[in-house]
Amino acid sequence: KACEFIMKLLDLCRKYKLESWFLNVKRHTVDPYLLSFAEDGYSTTVEIPGRFTKWSRFSEFLDKMVSLAVDYNGKINLAKDALLKPSHIRAMYPKLPEFLEIKQKLDPNKLFESVLSRGLLLISYLHNGR
Repeated sequence: KACEFIMKLLDLCRKYKLESWFLNVKRHTVDPYLLSFAEDGYSTTVEIPGRFTKWSRFSEFLDKMVSLAVDYNGKINLAKDALLKPSHIRAMYPKLPEFLEIKQKLDPNKLFESVLSRGLLLISYLHNGR
């Protein structure tokens, strides 16, 4: 499945004329943490020149790329992304409600929040269920 995903990812890049100048593949093993990025499988990193981020179809491309990852039970690393939609986060991190329930019990005054956690919609997910 990993090779199939990578080929579809490269096809998507070609379709949008956003050929990556760097593609990295790493092997991972699963760990027990609730919001872990690591699963038993592979991760890929796609580097696309920054000049394309202003391109009118870039958000469409990103949405299709993330949807492709979801279709293959993949994840986007929360620490390296700020563009995921709440639906993508829920699909990629099914243990998020459990994590946020524990956080609410241990931190009812929200002392342990960060710009990153707010930016990733984790806190609004807890409050709004979106």
